[in-house]
Amino acid sequence: MSTSLSADQKQVVLKSLALELMQQNTQAFTLDETSTHEKTFKEAKSLIKEKLDRFPNQRLSAEEFIKKDDLGVRELLSEREQEGIYEFAHKTFQEYLAAVEIEKTKQENILQEALADDKKFAWWRETIRFYVAQTDATNLIKVALNHATIPVLTLVYQCWQGKEAQQIDPAVQHQLKAKLEHGLESDKLDEFTLAAEVKLAYRLSQLNHDLQTLDSYSEQESQAYDRSYITFAEYQLFLNETSSPSILANKKRASQPVINISFWDANRFCAWLSLRSRKELGEPGICYRQATQIDRQQHPCEEDKEYADKEGIRLVRFQVPTLYGQLAYYLAAGMWKEADEETDRLMLQVAGREKQGYLGLDDIRQFPCKDLRTIDQLWVQYSNGHFGFSVQKEIYLSVGGILEGSQANSPFSKLLFLPPVRWIYARFGGRVRDRYDEMHEAYIRFCDRVGWRVDNEWKGNLIYNTSASKGHLPLRFFKHMWSILDPHELRGRYGLGEIIEEIGSRLVNCNI
Repeated sequence: MSTSLSADQKQVVLKSLALELMQQNTQAFTLDETSTHEKTFKEAKSLIKEKLDRFPNQRLSAEEFIKKDDLGVRELLSEREQEGIYEFAHKTFQEYLAAVEIEKTKQENILQEALADDKKFAWWRETIRFYVAQTDATNLIKVALNHATIPVLTLVYQCWQGKEAQQIDPAVQHQLKAKLEHGLESDKLDEFTLAAEVKLAYRLSQLNHDLQTLDSYSEQESQAYDRSYITFAEYQLFLNETSSPSILANKKRASQPVINISFWDANRFCAWLSLRSRKELGEPGICYRQATQIDRQQHPCEEDKEYADKEGIRLVRFQVPTLYGQLAYYLAAGMWKEADEETDRLMLQVAGREKQGYLGLDDIRQFPCKDLRTIDQLWVQYSNGHFGFSVQKEIYLSVGGILEGSQANSPFSKLLFLPPVRWIYARFGGRVRDRYDEMHEAYIRFCDRVGWRVDNEWKGNLIYNTSASKGHLPLRFFKHMWSILDPHELRGRYGLGEIIEEIGSRLVNCNI
């Protein structure tokens, strides 16, 4: 009697197990039939034994099949050793094996039922994709057309348009095309909306897949770049949800990239899209933004040549920590006042100074670089370089401001501030300017440049739109200092000039 199995025999067992796990709506199984763990398949031992008993001249037990290292099965599974719970190392592997088993045993009805059941569909979605790649997808697509929900049609559109299906009957392909592509030109709002929603959902699923693939290969923050531009039909969905619903006036342009969209309107589209995706996927950190010129140079697509200069919208999908999801939305939506207030709240939270209500100089010096970079990048990206701490830093330097690491911190400059050297230097006619003199002058010039002072008067009212001077925002963070200081007081413990200098220096030290 043998204790070894061929590769085909091992696959027979694993395929059967994978399909049973899919039908049980779980990834976990145990060989302990008395286990009390919930959402765990407890009949795995008998299933495996039944399959093993069908192989001639072998005497493996279910435990040996799972646990013996020389069989190569254990490396395909992950185990919670103390609990005796096993799973396939990746759900994708389970889905693939289940799809192979369904095709082999002619059980397509399992997938047809999943297509017609909204609750089951999400669980079986990837298994369906693996299945249609192996066989004729005609009957599945017929079922999908009769149960025409957005998720289901998005999947079959992906199988058809993405050429994932091995075979589809031409007549069914024509029905699918009429439902989706011709639906974009329909005079009926519900038909147009369904077709446009499917087109947009397909685009977003591709971006989501690309981002997940990048994340699995890189430890750095990843971004996924769209391969085409947003169409008139997709943009109309945004208009329909934010104004009066209607179909396209020019239906022939439905599948063409939308053009002549201002930077700010494109941002609002991204904000709307981010909010939708977060609700649908349950991930509060999902964000979209417009591709920049640098993005297009580094990640070109075919449509860049024609639409990059026509104010089209090409998406970039990225992820921010959950903490910053609301700030990203406010900025993309052009809600500048709310974004300013949210920035202040976040910085106090990150620094642990909510009760104090403002940051001290030491708090600024120790503020985490990663958080400061995230806040600044969001401001800069969604304002097209008009607002942000790094924008303010560059303006401060341009008006003579001095930051840590600049030439004013050279050994000679530091030497001049030693009392004996200052006396000798002054004795021979030199004048040593106080550091606060220079800070004061730079600070005044900075405030004039960013619009915090106008005609030598301190502005009480802020401008929360893009007509404000470059660098005008964010400001509420600084205004907390105004609440406890006279803005003319620049030599106090927390002089505003010092605050600006410390923020700028922190940016320099964080390479922002």
